[in-house]
Amino acid sequence: MWNKRLIKTEDRMEKKKLLIRGMHCVSCAQNLENSLKKVSGLQEIHVDYSTSQADIIFDENKVSFASLEKHIKKMGYESYPFRPSLDEDRRIKQKEIQNTFKTFLIAAVLSLPFVIQMLAMMSGYAFSIPPTWQFFLATLVQFGCGGTFYRSSFYALKNWQINMDVLVVLGSTAAYLFSFYVYLLKLSYSFYFESSALIITLILFGRWLEAVTKGKTSKALERLYHLQPKIARIEKNGEMIEVDVASIQVGDIFMVRPGDHIPVDGWVIEGESSINESLLTGESLPVYKKQGSKLYAATINETGYLKGQASSVGSDTILAQILRAVEKAQSSKAPIQKFVDKISAVFVPCVLLISCLTILIWTFLIGDFTNGLINAVSVLVIACPCVLGLATPAVLVVASGVGAQYGIFFKQASSIEQSEKIKFLFLDKTGTLTKGIPSVMGIYPNAKYLKNDVLQIAASLENCSSHPLAKAILNEAKEEGILLKIVKEFNSFIGKGITGTMDEKVYYLGSANFAKEMGIEIDPAFSLLEEQGESLVFVWTDHQLLGMITIMDELRKESMEVIRLLKLKGIYPILLTGDRKYVAETIAKKLGIEDARFELLPDDKMQIIREAKSSGKVGMIGDGINDAPALAEADVSFALAFGSDIAIEVADITLIRNDLMSLVDAIDLSQQTMRKMKYNLFLAFIYNVLAIPLAAFGLLNPMIAAGTMAMSSVSVIANALLLRYWKPEINRNNVERIVKV
Repeated sequence: MWNKRLIKTEDRMEKKKLLIRGMHCVSCAQNLENSLKKVSGLQEIHVDYSTSQADIIFDENKVSFASLEKHIKKMGYESYPFRPSLDEDRRIKQKEIQNTFKTFLIAAVLSLPFVIQMLAMMSGYAFSIPPTWQFFLATLVQFGCGGTFYRSSFYALKNWQINMDVLVVLGSTAAYLFSFYVYLLKLSYSFYFESSALIITLILFGRWLEAVTKGKTSKALERLYHLQPKIARIEKNGEMIEVDVASIQVGDIFMVRPGDHIPVDGWVIEGESSINESLLTGESLPVYKKQGSKLYAATINETGYLKGQASSVGSDTILAQILRAVEKAQSSKAPIQKFVDKISAVFVPCVLLISCLTILIWTFLIGDFTNGLINAVSVLVIACPCVLGLATPAVLVVASGVGAQYGIFFKQASSIEQSEKIKFLFLDKTGTLTKGIPSVMGIYPNAKYLKNDVLQIAASLENCSSHPLAKAILNEAKEEGILLKIVKEFNSFIGKGITGTMDEKVYYLGSANFAKEMGIEIDPAFSLLEEQGESLVFVWTDHQLLGMITIMDELRKESMEVIRLLKLKGIYPILLTGDRKYVAETIAKKLGIEDARFELLPDDKMQIIREAKSSGKVGMIGDGINDAPALAEADVSFALAFGSDIAIEVADITLIRNDLMSLVDAIDLSQQTMRKMKYNLFLAFIYNVLAIPLAAFGLLNPMIAAGTMAMSSVSVIANALLLRYWKPEINRNNVERIVKV
């Protein structure tokens, strides 16, 4: 993880990650990156607009970091050391959003009289703002609220580069200066102060919408950091002492008590226990550990005392690898606005050329400088990219609201773009396709006993246990109204089972192997149930089997329908799980999934997705911390809101409700949203493309040009608002789901 401190690489090369403030579009990031590439001694540079971060690798013998910071400042941006575990970075971004909103609000208030004047004129009322007041209001908006555009344009042009702010400055300034010229000389032409003011105001509104979408800084990395234990108990000079986890070295001996987190990756050298590894595997059942078993940092020791030996520490642990994977995959994502900015890079020079040609042709060929100037201003005003700034954010805001009504939350525009192109969809098993909670599937009593007899004995014993399967048996007993007996002389055999005395008789509960050790004969046919993914719990006493209880993480009732609908959409589903082979294959067969991958660690899942991306767009849905790297690596990722906070933070789309059908809805809504976005962009450019020639030929004066610009903005917003009427059109086949609220 790159932090404020520098990380040494080969020779004198150094790496550093920075938070960049002041970038307003993808062109800003591209311009900064291209400018830094020219600096001698800078080996590698990547500036990511979506995360406002920059990764640099430089030779400190050729260039100092201080000089790089000065270069960034010279470009008009501010840089800060990237510190993912601190609140300062979030504060900086939040402050930027608040400042943008305040500027927009001031501009909106100052521009309101112009809006009232325009509406009054359209309604036939004789209302006009005095020229001096028009000049005063427009000046405040132009150079006060619009100051950020001038600063950005200055630095861009200073470095021989063009961004969208240059368009804003050209269009609004042309309208303002022409109006100022008319006002100063008291000419008979109309004022266009309202055009310059509304141009600035609408662009600020679009920028605020974008900032809100982009500025929700992910807390995933910070929360992952918090999973790392800070203190550990290690053996030193024959004594156990508490030390900082960061000071543990490979080969150190550490002690873990029940309830403690494993401090580093290592091996068990003494003791037995059950470890909760859901952080890594996503599976709810604990894993039995004994001498020689592998231990992973941040997993939880549930029962016995363990002594382990460190094998991987610091950045080499599995958890550290998850941290790096999430950060790398997140920072590599690009927003949909990149397409708009690329076109704008070509659009700006073309508009400038047309505007210059307009005034030259009208002046020298027609001999009318005044109309030439008016027409040139009209070209610049009609070409103002207000509508470009609103087209995508407006649709995204509406789509987010509509999606929330149906349990779908989009984090960024790129996730919508990618969702409609998904070819492969990887699905986590536990908590996604299944309920994530083990439950009793069946009770099989000996011929001499009743089901409730077996359940009563099992529940009474499990009432003294903290094993995850105990909760399933106790819940079943509660539903059946079973009264529990008092258990005496309770004892637990880690990884095997439990025993206790009831009514002066000793009862046992545990695995098949434990039962066999106690001389109980187990019917080989029971293994068929285990092959179907069910956990078998046996109950016996005095060498007599009383019965068996099967427990399983039950499939969601809508899972099969979801898989069917995904296939109808041409999406190929693939199951990913850390569970055993026969469990994965059984689940896949039930759901109609042809491809199942099993016994996977987080890095394995991420690698599988990385390889699949070469064959088409890849989606991933999961709910656990262990899914975070895979979710971040996928082109588009979905997380269930009732799952891990980390998965939710990393994922592009969150399914808010406990309804897997919303996965299909999310894909369908993404398709509709992308259609709206593309249509909005079409409207944005068609207005400009058709109107620019009309303005150049004198068929549109600046007022009509401004009106056309305003109408184009209204059109794209109105088109976006139509998305509010979207409803899921998927045939549910009577699958139960939570209705819209």
